[in-house]
Amino acid sequence: DLSGDTLAALERRKPIWLITACLYLHHMPREVKIPTLKNLARLAAPCFLSEDNGNHDRPETNSPPLAASVARSSGWVIEDILASPISQAEKKLCIDHFVLAEVINILSMERSGRGDYHALMHEWQEIAGLAGWDVAKLSATSATPECTFAFAMQLDPRP
Repeated sequence: DLSGDTLAALERRKPIWLITACLYLHHMPREVKIPTLKNLARLAAPCFLSEDNGNHDRPETNSPPLAASVARSSGWVIEDILASPISQAEKKLCIDHFVLAEVINILSMERSGRGDYHALMHEWQEIAGLAGWDVAKLSATSATPECTFAFAMQLDPRP
C-alpha cells in the first residue's frame, strides 16, 4: 500500500533517483495499479517497470480469452524452464510450484480474489499514462518471432 504513512515516509526521503517495479505490480488489479502508480509518480523519479505480457487482468473468470492467454503465456515459461540447465527435479519443482500454481490461481479464482493480474504492454502504456507517467522506453526482454512475453518499460514522471 503506497498511501498514507508509507507514501509520506518515502516523500521525506527525496530526492529518490530511481523506482523499480519489477514483476510486482501484476499482483494488483488494474483498478489498484493506477492509483499505486499515481502515488509513485509523486516521488518524481524515473520508474523501471518489468512485467509479463499477459492478458490476465481484464478477462472474466472462465472466459475463452483468459484461458487462451494463460495457456500461451504459461507455455512459454514452461518451455524456458525445460530449456534451462537446472536438474529435472528442479524443473519439476519450478513448474509444479510456480507456473502451475499461478495457472490454477488465475483460472479458478474469481477476478477479485486472484493474486495475478498480468496486463499487455499496450495496457501498461495506458495505465502509465492515466497515472501521470510518460513512457520513455519500451523493450521486449523475452520474445519469440511470434510474440513478446516479457518486457521492460522506463517511465518518466510528468512535470
